[in-house]
Amino acid sequence: VRLFGTETFTLREIYDRAGRVAAQLLAAGLGPGDRIGIHGANCLEWILLDLAALRIKVVTCGFDPSKFVDEPDLSERYGLAMLFTDRPDSVPGSVPMSQVRDWSETVMVTGAADLPAVQYAPHEYGSIKFTSGSTGMPKGVPASAGSIDSSINAVQQMFAHGPGDDIFIFLPLSLIQQRYWIYGAL
Repeated sequence: VRLFGTETFTLREIYDRAGRVAAQLLAAGLGPGDRIGIHGANCLEWILLDLAALRIKVVTCGFDPSKFVDEPDLSERYGLAMLFTDRPDSVPGSVPMSQVRDWSETVMVTGAADLPAVQYAPHEYGSIKFTSGSTGMPKGVPASAGSIDSSINAVQQMFAHGPGDDIFIFLPLSLIQQRYWIYGAL
């Protein structure tokens, strides 16, 4: 994974970092079915949070910064246990995205190596995707593992990504379709 041409990570490093973030989320009391919100620009921390949540069956709500503002009632409105944002001063109790990088670099006594194996049934979901909001407030719709899996397979069939290919992600990661590209690359 290369971000802005300044950082390069191996697949193993991404896996380990996401595992450490997952361990921190578990240590914070989160578990399967809990929801976290991610509101911010595309960055490594966004990806790590998403992958960490998938590893422990925590549901992500990706909020497009152009459609959602950091509001004090955002967590309550969408049933969030935690809200991660790159604008932490705007919502009391939110977690700064920079904290995710710190978590990803901190090796805990118990942590990523202790994470249980996880499997998703086709009907289970790991993310809430939001409508465009063209007719009012954007509405959240669960993205099931089955629909995500079939979308990743379709993208791979169309583009046949392989080793040595570069994938450019330019739309917000809050759009789950952008995350399909990352999942497919991984």
